Amino acid sequence: MRPMYRQACSALVVLAWMAAPAAAQDSKSADAATRMVAFAYLLVWYFAAARSQSTYVKERFGKDYPRKGWGKPLLIAVAGLVGYIVLAAVVGYIVAVVRPA
Repeated sequence: MRPMYRQACSALVVLAWMAAPAAAQDSKSADAATRMVAFAYLLVWYFAAARSQSTYVKERFGKDYPRKGWGKPLLIAVAGLVGYIVLAAVVGYIVAVVRPA
């Protein structure tokens, strides 16, 4: 699948994901609809893009694939999350002080 079609499909899935709650009658239906759209997107992504990449890696490297650890990426992700939470708290505090309720 060409990159342009992947982007168009991704945009359509995002629009469907956003429209699903509006079409639902209640919050449980909306939640189920968004989960179904997300799961369908995951399956399409796997069979359209990830499967061929996995096959390529197996054919090229076999069992000698150079694996890397998860420690550093997870540490960076946790640090980014903590930084985001701190930034959101600071911005929220500033907004509350500038415009009190």
